[in-house]
Amino acid sequence: MNFKKVFFDTIDSTNTYLINNYQSYDNNTIIISKTQTNGRGQKNNVWESQIGGLYFSILLKPYKINTLISLIAGISVLETLKYFSDKDFKIKWPNDILLNDTKKKISGILVESKVINNEVKYLIVGIGININQDCLLDNAISLKNLENKEFDLNNILDYFLNKFQENIKYDDDFIIEKINNNLFGKNNFFEILMNDNIIKAKILCVNKEGHLIVNCDNKEIKILSGRILL
Repeated sequence: MNFKKVFFDTIDSTNTYLINNYQSYDNNTIIISKTQTNGRGQKNNVWESQIGGLYFSILLKPYKINTLISLIAGISVLETLKYFSDKDFKIKWPNDILLNDTKKKISGILVESKVINNEVKYLIVGIGININQDCLLDNAISLKNLENKEFDLNNILDYFLNKFQENIKYDDDFIIEKINNNLFGKNNFFEILMNDNIIKAKILCVNKEGHLIVNCDNKEIKILSGRILL
């Protein structure tokens, strides 16, 4: 994968920009911005995008839909963070990276695609990582907060891209093994939002399709779409 980086000082959202302009860019183009005025997360949540964070989106086209792509990006972010810090980071299914002991968010991932007549026109992997910010929301944290120093954003991006290229080549079983070894909340009970209902369940694992497997009232449930509530 030969990546082409395109830099902006500010943009509404790197994902939104690529959705609107994907035809103008080649496969493996990366849109990077110092800030976003309307950064987006899952379920239309707003991603706070101050100067000092790393905000980028990767364009993959044409591309066969890979149901694990968000988790592949997630494990690549986690391994990147663990290279630059010895703190205990975990993957909160389906798309966040947390500091395990405080449950504070350090990274989020948003994957979007366009399919016409069973043909994937594009797949966009959007990622935000809190790196050098000082002041964040109460439920968020940055690498600078943790390590008391600033980091070179380009070095972190390049390390991530190497990890992403490496992980995307692995077979699904190996990726899922890595995910489950770093899964937030494993073997613990949490409230989980699914289908507009909240259940209390024990988190067991992620299966080979990328779904969350939980135990609720002594029954295993497969969650295709949902959110772990903190």
